[in-house]
Amino acid sequence: MCGCITKAGSLAKQVFTGGANSAGLGRLRGGIDTMAKKQNTASHEERESLVGRVSRFTAYVEDSRGEMRKITWPTLKETRSAVFVVLGFVAVMALLLGVVDFCLSRLIQFILS
Repeated sequence: MCGCITKAGSLAKQVFTGGANSAGLGRLRGGIDTMAKKQNTASHEERESLVGRVSRFTAYVEDSRGEMRKITWPTLKETRSAVFVVLGFVAVMALLLGVVDFCLSRLIQFILS
C-alpha cells in the first residue's frame, strides 16, 4: 500500500512540476482532451441505439454476478458471533452514555439550583 502512495505522490509531483521534461502540463492537458473525446464518443453511442444500452447493462449484470460468486460468505456461526459482538458493544456504549448523561444532568441541576 505504501508503494502505491509513493508512486501516486511521485506522479503528482511530476505532473505539477513538469516532470522529467517541461511538457508536464501539456501531457496532462493532452490526457484531458483524449478523455473528452472518449466521453463524446460514448455519449454518441448511447444515443445511437437502445440495443447498445441493453447489451452494456447485460454485460454489467453478468460481471456483477461473476464478482458475487468470488465472495467468501461468512458461515452462520461466524455471522451469529459477529452479531453478538456488535450487540454487546452497543449495549455497553448505551449504558456508558446513559451514565454520563445522568451524571451531567445532575451536575447541571446542582449548578442551576
